[in-house]
Amino acid sequence: MRYFPVLVLVLSCSSSEVEKGTMGDHKPAEIKEIEDHLKDKFKTVRKEEPEKPKVETKVVNVSAKKETKKEKKKEAEEEIVIVKNPEVQLPATKQLSKDDKKSKNFWKLFNPKYIFIGEETVLNATYLGVHAGDVSVRVKENAKVGEEDVYYFYARATSAKFYKWVYQIDDVVESFVKVKDFVPLKYSISQKESKKMVDHIELYDREKLMTYFRYKKIKGEEVTYKKEDVSIPYFSQDFLSAFFFIRGMPLRPGDVYLIPTTTKGKTWTMRTEVVKREKIRLTAHGHFKAIKMKIITKYDGEIAKEGDMYVWISNDKYRRILKFQSDFKIGAVTGELQSYSIQGKKIL
Repeated sequence: MRYFPVLVLVLSCSSSEVEKGTMGDHKPAEIKEIEDHLKDKFKTVRKEEPEKPKVETKVVNVSAKKETKKEKKKEAEEEIVIVKNPEVQLPATKQLSKDDKKSKNFWKLFNPKYIFIGEETVLNATYLGVHAGDVSVRVKENAKVGEEDVYYFYARATSAKFYKWVYQIDDVVESFVKVKDFVPLKYSISQKESKKMVDHIELYDREKLMTYFRYKKIKGEEVTYKKEDVSIPYFSQDFLSAFFFIRGMPLRPGDVYLIPTTTKGKTWTMRTEVVKREKIRLTAHGHFKAIKMKIITKYDGEIAKEGDMYVWISNDKYRRILKFQSDFKIGAVTGELQSYSIQGKKIL
């Protein structure tokens, strides 16, 4: 899915149900050829997730349906246990490069209170007016990379039943971000698509200021490997962690955030402009107070060809993604929130 990185950036979603029997289980990216010393340093330990509580089916009086929805939402919110995330601790300024000193000013503004362990958000994706697939992102239980405690963000994009006859997609993205100062240590993409399979892993060494990019693509009988070891700034995000970072900023109308982002061994600038606060309507859920943002990606000072992207997140205690729109030369990709839950408790 060419627009998948764009969709992943826009989200705060979770794992939507993938049609069973289509592409089967999808494991995270894995490249056996990664050097042993990197495997040891970036060894990842994920916690097993508890089973989701079973939802009891109840008969509801139609005349009381609206009231019942409000009551269910209130009950769900009361049952959610929100654990306060630790405040970000940044390295001393004298240890940083000139560019990192500028970036540190943005990191000082970041508040991790909008990271909810157990959060799931599901959006649909529409391409040229047709439902092309579903995109989802989860905040899973905190994990460990090496000796570091990390936030564990997980995203998945799958093609719709109709669209799979055109091009079948099942892509998974993972991001592991240091709890201490909110910089990623590991980022991976696993793509299972009609014409190819790709495993893409980046390991960010924040001590040596290096990224280790490893890539493997299988297309027919052809196998392609890429390997790059490149210097990086201390402060940078990946495609997935960037959205959670933006979510934690003040987001005042007129604010502009310049966020270094490292993917595929390259560091580029993601420019996020807070356009305004407005009320929008979602097809499935009615009206919401929202914050509208414009996101522009730049590579080496040049605006990327993908075009502008607009994202609307809720102006409330959740700051969940409500809607996105991205225009390409080959057509527009849009999407809206379908469901939102925390710790298995459905809020929307």
